[in-house]
Amino acid sequence: MRIPRAVVPALVLAHAVGVAPCAAHGAGGQEVTASLAVDARSGARGCLSRADLVARIARRSSRIRVVGEGGSAVPALRAAVEAAPSGAVAVSLSFAWPGGARSERRLSARSCAEAADAVALVIVLALDPSAAAAPGAPRLAPPAAPVSSGPGPVGGAPAPSPDTPPPVTPAPGPTAPPPVAGEPVPPSASASASTSGAAPASPLPPASEAEAEAEAERAPDEQEAAPTPIPAMSRFWVGLGGRAVRGPAPRQLLGLGLVVAWELERASVWSPLVQVIGSYYARAASGATGGTATFGLDLVTLQLCPLRVGDGLIGVRLCAAASGGRLVARGSDTFNPRSGSPALITAGGAALLAVTPHPRIELAASVEPAAALISHQFTFDPNIFYAVPRLIWTFGIAVAVKFP
Repeated sequence: MRIPRAVVPALVLAHAVGVAPCAAHGAGGQEVTASLAVDARSGARGCLSRADLVARIARRSSRIRVVGEGGSAVPALRAAVEAAPSGAVAVSLSFAWPGGARSERRLSARSCAEAADAVALVIVLALDPSAAAAPGAPRLAPPAAPVSSGPGPVGGAPAPSPDTPPPVTPAPGPTAPPPVAGEPVPPSASASASTSGAAPASPLPPASEAEAEAEAERAPDEQEAAPTPIPAMSRFWVGLGGRAVRGPAPRQLLGLGLVVAWELERASVWSPLVQVIGSYYARAASGATGGTATFGLDLVTLQLCPLRVGDGLIGVRLCAAASGGRLVARGSDTFNPRSGSPALITAGGAALLAVTPHPRIELAASVEPAAALISHQFTFDPNIFYAVPRLIWTFGIAVAVKFP
């Protein structure tokens, strides 16, 4: 007889989790009580819920009852869930047994549904191993002992010939009372059982071919069940957003920004981002004594953001930034109108707040303080009506699409 190959990995997985401390609880149709807690981390909120796990466990086994806090008398289970923006899910499932023993298993899956199904399967294998076998799956059982069925042949032995005298049956002696459960059977009872009319049960056969095959396949199956870390993913962004800047002109300038970025997306704080923003600010006029000045700004900004703090849904980045471009200024309503486009160069930082409602979509808001490295003054002769301050503030919002 051969055990179906699909059953072997499940048995090996149960062994790796540590079924031994609680394997007897689900035997004999007895109910098993366990407490379960789910801890969602790193963007896993809503990915794996306790109610969903309880429902999946109930579909696999009717003998497992899940409670909130069962104290030290029942096994305590805790599932710590982490999710990456790419959608991959990692679960650390820990068992605290009543006797003080502890075990842990790490699982990884491509989606929340696959992770929930895998966690439910491991819990059922640990608490109720008898429920793991699929209906109708072949099971190995020792051969039944031969049973006497009256005067006919016993255990398939040939019937005696008519000329053979009947065997002499010894007179029954006093019947010993049945042993009490939990007490050892006295030697006399064993001896009387061996001399009774019933044939003794045959010893268990040696390891079968199916058991040898399962042992040979144990190592590859354990390697397949080993957890795999969530891989890093290189992604590109393209986005569009609104920009506002204070400092280069007497009035706040409003504009649009085109965002191009590259990110190494990882389930870690170290998730570097390189972002380039090309901004165009609409021209705005400001009146002054002696004339009217119109200002505009064309700017390119480079941001380097090595760290990302937060889960897969909301994250915060602190960046170093540098900008360079031209500040467009034109005078009018004056006796000597002039125009110019001096360079504007800044260095500073940026704080980015990102929300990822979908693995391919990101919404971002930024505050970007910077210092002007070149000072500029604008005059209507002989009066200076505006000087660019040393500190310049930029604010931005954007929506970006990620590839792949």
